[in-house]
Amino acid sequence: MEQNEPYAHFLERFEKYKKEYAKLKDATYAALKDAILLNLVAEEITENEIAGVLNISRTPIREAMLQLEHDGLLEIKHGKKAKIRSLTPKDISDIAMILDNLHHLSLMLCIDKATVEDINAMEETIALIQFYTNRKDFHRLHKYNSRFHVQIARASGNVWLVDIMDRLLSYTSVYREYALSRPNRMESASQEHIALFEAISSRDKEEGARLIHEHVQNAFDLKQPLESE
Repeated sequence: MEQNEPYAHFLERFEKYKKEYAKLKDATYAALKDAILLNLVAEEITENEIAGVLNISRTPIREAMLQLEHDGLLEIKHGKKAKIRSLTPKDISDIAMILDNLHHLSLMLCIDKATVEDINAMEETIALIQFYTNRKDFHRLHKYNSRFHVQIARASGNVWLVDIMDRLLSYTSVYREYALSRPNRMESASQEHIALFEAISSRDKEEGARLIHEHVQNAFDLKQPLESE
């Protein structure tokens, strides 16, 4: 068995990102982040181990690991060894409570005030969500999922809500990526976004309220602990 065989999918993602990013540290960060969220690496990793897998120097790996520590995904010990940080049920519950209420307010205002231009912009984003879901492009899908929710907030016409939504989505980015990494969650989340878009287009508040609550609950379902996925 090849030494790197257990990390074949991780290495494959790194090679893909290396073509997309100008800097090696950015490709390393993106690949390692995906690997952590998709359980493609062990619970503890070291700079030397990752350097051996990717066949690169430790410098970009060190920079990527420091960024992942800042994101809350890693706990670095003794400078070089890092432990993957698991979400607790309380983490998930607290995040779900905040997003549930904020998304509900955002959606209700959006349904009242969204213009044709707003809806057309959302439709374009939904098409991109479907495209990247079919490609299983985890990294870009997360970007367009976030864009869709920011577009809903922007359509509300409330600049303070847009600012809060944008900040909260940025702050909880890692946690929401954890949720998206569950088996089949990318596909089900895509269908939920399509249904939300249809509720907005038809100005259906009752259906929208039901869908947005289910969307958040499905994303942060405590019956499916993320750390065991």
